[in-house]
Amino acid sequence: MNLANFSGNYVKRRTVSSTECKYDLKKIAPFLFQAFNKSVEEYYSLIASIPAESRGRGWEASTLNTKMIQHFQKAFPANWRYGKYKRFLLELSTYTIICKKLNKKGKPMNIKTVASSAIANQMQLSLFENHDSFHLSPIIIFGYQKDKFGKINSPSLTYIDEDKVKWKLTEIDFDMSIAHNVKPQLNVIKPKLKIPTVKKKVAE
Repeated sequence: MNLANFSGNYVKRRTVSSTECKYDLKKIAPFLFQAFNKSVEEYYSLIASIPAESRGRGWEASTLNTKMIQHFQKAFPANWRYGKYKRFLLELSTYTIICKKLNKKGKPMNIKTVASSAIANQMQLSLFENHDSFHLSPIIIFGYQKDKFGKINSPSLTYIDEDKVKWKLTEIDFDMSIAHNVKPQLNVIKPKLKIPTVKKKVAE
């Protein structure tokens, strides 16, 4: 599915370069990678305790996803939400982060839908049921790959647009020592406030 499949009502999100993203997330990304590494460690520990013949279909993928969500929630307690179809989202700085397993070409492994195509083309399609998402914020994929031996590797922040991988950032692009010394500097997702109505005085 390409841009031609979208209605003219959809417009692009803000375009971002790798240099800009690296600067904006320099004090945040190390915590993303640290949380991911912890989730993988616990995932390996869990699967080692369950015999292969006792694992149900999709158990490994579901377990890794659950561990990732657990540690991302712990690292960013005020910056996560569930979107449509219970898609886990992080809103960090001016970016929307989505977690995905990537294929050999570095693109998300999923069935093509309107939503997935909108993400791959940076379109302003709402990721939330109530349509209150920050439409201008670029979507960044926090991706990882899995080899034929079941080893999880290559975590990255990947930017996809026009259904192509434009750039990616990995741990070596950030000062990972930050994650061991300070807390992440974050923006907090604030609920929309209702503006009280002011009643006009009726002249007597």
